[in-house]
Amino acid sequence: FTAASEDLMKSLQCHRYLEKEEFMGVIRNVVEIPAAMENLFDENVERFYLAFDYNQDGVIDVDEFMQGMAILCHEDKESTLRYIFRLMDLDRNGLVSMDEVC
Repeated sequence: FTAASEDLMKSLQCHRYLEKEEFMGVIRNVVEIPAAMENLFDENVERFYLAFDYNQDGVIDVDEFMQGMAILCHEDKESTLRYIFRLMDLDRNGLVSMDEVC
């Protein structure tokens, strides 16, 4: 874990959850985002946040954060593809519509 990850864990221990702005700041510090992807990343903040929020309560708790990071950084291809699907399925109905893609 990096210093950013340690700061995250301290924050999660104190607050027990991350709101969207704090979550995205942590992601930027933990995951290297290529410069060419910055705009795309910024445009999809909501998708990342929703994908990490497994229980759909509007906040990211410790377990949800660890689960999401494990998939992004270390899981097999099938788990990664399932996670990408979650990024696309904004209304959580198990389908990806044209509106969700565009």
